[in-house]
Amino acid sequence: MKKIYLIASMALLLLPFIAGAATINAASCEQVDVQAAVNSAQDGDIVIVPEGNCTWYTLASHAPALSIKGKSITLNGAGIGKTFIIDETSDCVAGKYGEHLITIDGVAGKPFRITGFTMRRRDRNDTDSHFINIIGTSKSWRVDHNEFISAAFGSPDASVSVNGL
Repeated sequence: MKKIYLIASMALLLLPFIAGAATINAASCEQVDVQAAVNSAQDGDIVIVPEGNCTWYTLASHAPALSIKGKSITLNGAGIGKTFIIDETSDCVAGKYGEHLITIDGVAGKPFRITGFTMRRRDRNDTDSHFINIIGTSKSWRVDHNEFISAAFGSPDASVSVNGL
């Protein structure tokens, strides 16, 4: 009987978080559409990125193509081989270096997740950037069910960088 009360109490505590979550559909897999969906997301929301092939660029020197700051969200592609992102943030383009496709600046107590993408480098000489760069203080995160392809070797390489946690 105590177990039933415990389970019911836990469910009631989690209900506001679950009930408040929204699904936000990016208009396409294009960088600006995904960033707009991320910007409109609130903690607990799921941002759905549809199937497609898109190329993402760095919009400013030493800046990621996509930035997620202090949000507890799930960035959810349509699946490996379905949401295909070409990384054009190469260190060989316009003299830039170290740019990342996605940077998450996490906050303690706010979990996040990135899932369901294929990410591929365009430039063979890109050697010092990562597809996903995780910074900040969040210790609760998942990067799963993604495929990372290096143009230089045709196989996985330094795909996720974790700093400052």
